[in-house]
Amino acid sequence: MSKTKEYLDQYLATRPEKTRIKIRSMIDRHEVYDYEEKIGKSVFEMDIDEIIEMFKTFRRRGAKRSKLSMTTYEVIASLFRSFFNWYIENVEIIMNPFNSKKFKEKLRTILVGSRVEGISKEAIAKAIDNLGFNENPEYAKYCEAILRMAYEGFSNTYDIVNFRESDIDNLRKSVTLRGCEHLLSSRLYELLTWIHSQDTMPAPRGEFVMVEYNGSYFRFPTRQSFVGIERESVYWQSYLSRVFKNKISPCFKTPVSFRDIYLYGFFEYLARKYGREEAERMILFGDNDGKNNFVLIEETRAYGMGNNLSPTNLRRDIRQCVFPDR
Repeated sequence: MSKTKEYLDQYLATRPEKTRIKIRSMIDRHEVYDYEEKIGKSVFEMDIDEIIEMFKTFRRRGAKRSKLSMTTYEVIASLFRSFFNWYIENVEIIMNPFNSKKFKEKLRTILVGSRVEGISKEAIAKAIDNLGFNENPEYAKYCEAILRMAYEGFSNTYDIVNFRESDIDNLRKSVTLRGCEHLLSSRLYELLTWIHSQDTMPAPRGEFVMVEYNGSYFRFPTRQSFVGIERESVYWQSYLSRVFKNKISPCFKTPVSFRDIYLYGFFEYLARKYGREEAERMILFGDNDGKNNFVLIEETRAYGMGNNLSPTNLRRDIRQCVFPDR
């Protein structure tokens, strides 16, 4: 066992249980021990530059975006500072690099330089432009429709596979999903109408046949030899997930998921209804505001998200994809 981990266990034993759990989740990291082994030093022997390099290896656990937000890096630095203070009091007297102004300046510089780009209207527009670089024009339009559906209220691939023509109001250019009406942009309405009317789609060799799933409005390209084979909804959901992962996500600077785009669409819905400044306040600073929580819950229902969402978890997820550095 790493001596650092041994000292960390001793330090955590002196902390209240709730605090102990938080500290361990933030600084008891395999990246710390891997970096110690790589350079042959414990964290207590590292200089400021080495600690900064170690911080650069830190990754977010269980998330598609690997880098941490600036706020998270600063929280980790604060927890390490306390850990070092305990070490100085109980093991040996050394300099605490986390108290150094030089460390703070270097950390801020390195984090600004590696900032993760959040989702924005500009990022979506660039991604749509990038879709056409490696695909034929028809398939690029098909991918654009999937991206726009996530942004305009389709919460997951199930929604795409299972909505019907009866769910579309052609006069209002809207679609009803989970009992809630979503107004469609002119571009998405045009794309959906076009896809619904297509019988074939150009392919690298020949063409695909466009098929429906159980009367679905949206259509799916498949090889002629597969036409007539009965597929379950989950088959086409998986197909759309692969399209998003392999064709759409790489068009962004930072990889995104279908849900990331959906959550950004919900944030834009809040911004249109309450103004951007209030929408940002609602997401970034509303955790302990009961009135704010009530409004957010009401809006998730109006958007068709369901009735059992946690405002805290929803804010966390939106921050990660829209405000990754805040």
